Amino acid sequence: MHYSQYVSRRIPIIDASIFSIFSTLLFLSTSNHIMPNQSISSLPPLPLPAGIFSSYVETPDLTYHILEAGFSPSPPKPLILLLHGFPELAYSWRKIMPSLASAGHYVVAYDQRGYGRTSGWDTRPFSDVALDSFRFTSIVADAVRLVYALGYTEVKCIIGHDFGAVGASLCALIRPDVFKRYEAGV
Repeated sequence: MHYSQYVSRRIPIIDASIFSIFSTLLFLSTSNHIMPNQSISSLPPLPLPAGIFSSYVETPDLTYHILEAGFSPSPPKPLILLLHGFPELAYSWRKIMPSLASAGHYVVAYDQRGYGRTSGWDTRPFSDVALDSFRFTSIVADAVRLVYALGYTEVKCIIGHDFGAVGASLCALIRPDVFKRYEAGV
């Protein structure tokens, strides 16, 4: 193979990897999520459609920012969990949540670890961050932890979009006892 053919085949892969790393660093440096010295109360409220509420759920590991619709304490409705993609937030589900809630479900979308208003993840400089906290098993553990913190032991359906589809499918694969069904889309 001629050298120019080798370079032309390898450069796009390298460019894609560099772009991916750069876009992740750029995303982590934006103001769409809580910065180390910023409090949750200093963020403005989100403009949400009627019937969707923003709140926080504390666990020993993270404080999850969630959007919820259709909550009913008695009788409890089946839980549907929504996972956003990259570089989105729980907010991206706001237009579909009312329809799912009106169909008789308790619908929860949350900002995943490292995104939006969820806090408690490693905020040290990128060179010092413990990246093992962003493993796929951590994504599943985060979802399970949230489900239990909401007072549920199972999820009727977990739905993921873009990168959230990876998390949703892993949740259903690793913990079928909790996640009874999953839907994934791009």
